[in-house]
Amino acid sequence: MTAPVPVSYARTDDGIDIAYTVTGNGPRDVVVIHGFTTHLDLVWDQPWHTTWDRRLGEHFRVLTFDKRGTGLSDRSLGSGSIEDRTRDVVAVMDAVGSERASLVGISEGAPLSLSMAAMHPDRVDRIVIYGGFARLAAGPDYPQGVAVDVLEEFARWIGEYWGRGVCFTVFVDSPGDLQDAWAHFERNACTRQVAEAILRG
Repeated sequence: MTAPVPVSYARTDDGIDIAYTVTGNGPRDVVVIHGFTTHLDLVWDQPWHTTWDRRLGEHFRVLTFDKRGTGLSDRSLGSGSIEDRTRDVVAVMDAVGSERASLVGISEGAPLSLSMAAMHPDRVDRIVIYGGFARLAAGPDYPQGVAVDVLEEFARWIGEYWGRGVCFTVFVDSPGDLQDAWAHFERNACTRQVAEAILRG
């Protein structure tokens, strides 16, 4: 399915084209920073996204984008660092004339929201975190994290099985009969090397 709203492109200051959509017409802006990987066309096939976007759009102007390396955004230069991805947020906001916005950081989008607030505090009104984390890897100062070898094995598993419709079910609870649809989404959202690189992040 093609997105029911136009997909536009913003160019970052380092020359990367970032695909984005604008929905809703509320008086305040919200930038939704999704987790892991997205695809602005295919995400509309998911009922949860349609419902979420419609409800949020009743009160806000909603900016959503595919991060560099994923979806409809430039893929040739990889997924970039968190500083690089912060440029994506700035570019999208600049493209639509948004001076200040609230950020909704979902999962892997949470640290990016925090980076945006730290690097550009004048552009951020507030932050909402859903399913976020300070960090995943355990360490001497963070014993509640996941063991590094477990994370490495998980990243390798994603790299091996990405595109078969089994990986995304780790992140989204869905019945097994959607495996073909998830496989299609995975293959179009990003390459398996990018998927693995994001997880190693």
